[in-house]
Amino acid sequence: MLSKSKGTFRCNTCCSRITQLNGVFGTWPTHGFKAMTEAEQLDFFSKIGEKKITSELEAFAKESFESFSVQAKTYYDGGSFVPLSVWETLGYDADQIRTNSAPEDRMTHPVLGDVYRVSILCTATRGETGSKTATVAEGVLDRREPKQLPAPAQAPRASGSGLKRGRFKPRLSSSSSSSSNIHHKRRKDKTRAKTASKGKKHAAKKKDDANRKRFEERATAIEHKKTKALASKLAGRVLSALPSLEASVQALNADSLPPRVRSSVDEVLKKLRDTRAKIQATIDDPSRNLEVTADDVATLAASAKKANVVIASAMASIARIGNF
Repeated sequence: MLSKSKGTFRCNTCCSRITQLNGVFGTWPTHGFKAMTEAEQLDFFSKIGEKKITSELEAFAKESFESFSVQAKTYYDGGSFVPLSVWETLGYDADQIRTNSAPEDRMTHPVLGDVYRVSILCTATRGETGSKTATVAEGVLDRREPKQLPAPAQAPRASGSGLKRGRFKPRLSSSSSSSSNIHHKRRKDKTRAKTASKGKKHAAKKKDDANRKRFEERATAIEHKKTKALASKLAGRVLSALPSLEASVQALNADSLPPRVRSSVDEVLKKLRDTRAKIQATIDDPSRNLEVTADDVATLAASAKKANVVIASAMASIARIGNF
């Protein structure tokens, strides 16, 4: 059984061929077999069932591993973050990019300032055919003829000598032992190399993540600083209009103004106070979006100035009436 979840099994023929392949290459699976796709691996095993002779199996396996053909369709959707001046030099409409770019396609660079990305989808079909050298020397087998052990000297049989009859056990040659040690050492070296490679990849990824995090934190800090500076500027304009209008309203009796005028003045006062509260919230926490624009503040300041003029005119009229 290969996998319970997928319901895949290995037949007796495949098990036999794997044993033969392991004897041919010294290990199984080889790099050449691992480089195949799953469909190619299945096709390979479906064909080696007929290769009962080891030499035929070896020749077929080497031929299968040495040829390859690659067909791939590639997609790329992305782009670099560059200033608008660069996009304009390349022939793009800078105003369109500034107006229509999504939030994830714009950011603030600590050196270049505001940068934008124009995401363009690129598609291509890539093909590759050729041949590759199969890595078949993954295990070194000693294919020399085994040394013939000298025949053991037979003791002369003597009846009644009291010697016990037993089976002679010859000592094994040291060549098979050294070959096994070589395989074991290579396996250990391969494991160490894989572990070292994984460690390097993990360290590189960790470093990239740390650099990316520092860059994002720096960009966020710069963005918050800009937001706080803009909010402070807008707050100054609001504070320059609000106190004077409040003082004018307090100096003039509410009953002295027509109801419609009084309602307009109260509405301007309420908008100024709400705007001041929103701006102050952004100053206290620059991560919050500034809900007020410069145009909104300019409109409110103009309305406050107009309300002051109306109140001043009403106070002058009251003064003239009092003089009569």
